[in-house]
Amino acid sequence: MLPEGEKLNYQRALPVLSVLVVLVVVFSFPVAAQASEGEVAWGPYLTLKSSSEFVVNWKGAPQGEGGLEYGQAVTYWNDGGFAESLTGPGESGDFYHRKIPGLDPATRYVYRVDGRENYFTSLRDEPERFSFFVYSDTQNCYQRHRIAASEMALDPADPAFVLHAGDLVESPLEGNWERFFWAIRPYSGSTPLLPVLGNHEKNDDSYYDAFDLPDGGGDYGEQWYTFTYGDARFIFLDSNAAQMGLSAFIEQTNWLKDRLEENEKPFTAVVFHHPIFSSKYSDGMDVGLANSWHKLFKQGGVDIVFSGHIHSYERSVKDGITYIVAGGGGAPTGSLESRFDFSQVAITHTLHYIRVNLAGGVATVQAVKVADLKPGYGPRACDGEIVVKGEVMDEVTITYGG
Repeated sequence: MLPEGEKLNYQRALPVLSVLVVLVVVFSFPVAAQASEGEVAWGPYLTLKSSSEFVVNWKGAPQGEGGLEYGQAVTYWNDGGFAESLTGPGESGDFYHRKIPGLDPATRYVYRVDGRENYFTSLRDEPERFSFFVYSDTQNCYQRHRIAASEMALDPADPAFVLHAGDLVESPLEGNWERFFWAIRPYSGSTPLLPVLGNHEKNDDSYYDAFDLPDGGGDYGEQWYTFTYGDARFIFLDSNAAQMGLSAFIEQTNWLKDRLEENEKPFTAVVFHHPIFSSKYSDGMDVGLANSWHKLFKQGGVDIVFSGHIHSYERSVKDGITYIVAGGGGAPTGSLESRFDFSQVAITHTLHYIRVNLAGGVATVQAVKVADLKPGYGPRACDGEIVVKGEVMDEVTITYGG
């Protein structure tokens, strides 16, 4: 059930089995409890260090011994047990990050933490095609976020991973993180998550405690980072220039320039929180970010840029680069007062995520409307009936590598 005081009316036009699956995951918020040794408080949830190294993460008991059992699914099914185990203290307080080495590509694995069994499929070597999802701004209305996460889990595109463009939580407090990890549970045990910092995370240590991410730069070597898979290079940035200060922002920009210059992949995507271009801005752009990064993106052959922060959907094209604002992950929605010249599509008051499929030099980018939402930022903005639609509200194709 939902926490006391929270209300949610939920409908979905799907076959009965799908409705039951979604209702089970939506109305199952756990009562907060202190984990004892060996138990899981939050998770488990997956991240990636590289395309061949999955990380199983969870929050357990402080100074406890966290145990992970895992093995190939076929061995587990045939022998009735796990072939491997990893046990040891938490890497960051009461968070545990267990890297699974030596994965065979495109293979189903089963794992267990504290009696909770789940599965994942390792990534393929040089895939001919793959999908990934993007969304953002999941703070505030965590029950809406749960619905979006459930829809992503039910999506037949079966993404290799999910990207989050920041503002995971309203503020980096333990209760907010607990609700975030509850909300993502429909997909997070079997599909890796790769996030960036939004302004609401405040670059707090709790963000770095919770996630084990690819190596990069900045704080803990993970404030900004890159990830490569198949034909694609993903670059994750921290756009909180005022929070980090000028010196760190220049350091990041120089790092970005180097990563773009060395990039040999035909498709390049960049993810950060604050959009460079948005109809929410009086002149259509964040001048500081535009002057710092847009020129680099153009010179470096960036194909697409994903952001959030503005709680609406917008797609624009500037100098051949597609910019997408995907701020509909669950937070209260806002309106767009104006439109700038190269804004292609703008849609307000929707719960949504982005589905991207890469295949044969073509990226098919679809904005999936999960539901229409009641406008407003007031204290009851999260309430109200939600009728899930699961329809494509915008689509564009991008040819790359030609």
